[in-house]
Amino acid sequence: MSNIISDSVSKLSAITDQTPIDWDAFDYVLKGLEDINAYDEHYEETILSEFIMDGEFYKRGFILADVVRHFLACGYDVSANDGLNGGLVLHSLCWSSYDHYVLEAAKVLMNAGAPVKYKTSGDDPNEEPECLLGSISWKLSGAWMVDKDYAWANTLEAYYAMTEANIAGKDYNAIYNYFACIGKPLTAVSAINVDGKPALYDEGAVSVYSEPLILWFENKPLVVSCYTDFVVNPVYADDKKNDLADVTTAFSSLIGTTLKEVQYIGTAICYFEFSNGKRLFFAGRDIGDGKRVGTFDILADSKK
Repeated sequence: MSNIISDSVSKLSAITDQTPIDWDAFDYVLKGLEDINAYDEHYEETILSEFIMDGEFYKRGFILADVVRHFLACGYDVSANDGLNGGLVLHSLCWSSYDHYVLEAAKVLMNAGAPVKYKTSGDDPNEEPECLLGSISWKLSGAWMVDKDYAWANTLEAYYAMTEANIAGKDYNAIYNYFACIGKPLTAVSAINVDGKPALYDEGAVSVYSEPLILWFENKPLVVSCYTDFVVNPVYADDKKNDLADVTTAFSSLIGTTLKEVQYIGTAICYFEFSNGKRLFFAGRDIGDGKRVGTFDILADSKK
């Protein structure tokens, strides 16, 4: 790492370690830099990407978006160095914080023009680079299977959906993780129509869905995949609007009640607890030939 980058990161970290943060002092450091867009070709880092990686943001993600805004206001250019100034920062967010604030910071960067597709020196010049989607995918497997940090895994799922929407030229700003639904009432549920009928059927005591469900918490469509992950994704809901079937009656005992908590029991098993004391359990399972389905059940007795 170049001395310019390491010295700047050290000074900025000392300021953000304090409570409250002296943002005037933070800006003073940034404005005093000879080149805020300095780029280290050897380590492929910029001042902002390195600061996010090494700024000790674990459980302090609430400052991430403000950090990005202050850098942009002081002249940080996300398009500099062939887009690496923006792309490397989007990449670094995957390692910066285990909470949902990374999504807000990423939106600030994307709205400023940070590219989700970029090429680093490690990419094969003859192949399409994986870019941000590759970085998120790599972290996702560890979050789900190794760390078993399911809240963070769902945040990364939302980050992945944001990136896909960005690539497709669609509005990623309304994509969130499931935290955005906490405290909101369930108003309706939709299933995907397959061959003219909802991909939803009963199997003994539980119900099975072979395509994602959409739980509507007011105007927020929470997409529930067969892998038991959850993303508030209006882009997906809009893409499927002509294929949606109303299955609200299957969830009638929960309609109008408020989501209080989402709690994982295992990688593919979790429950939603509602204000009326009932719990909506989700589980995913493989059915062979590379296919997977999700199941759900509503229980009134939390001890059951």
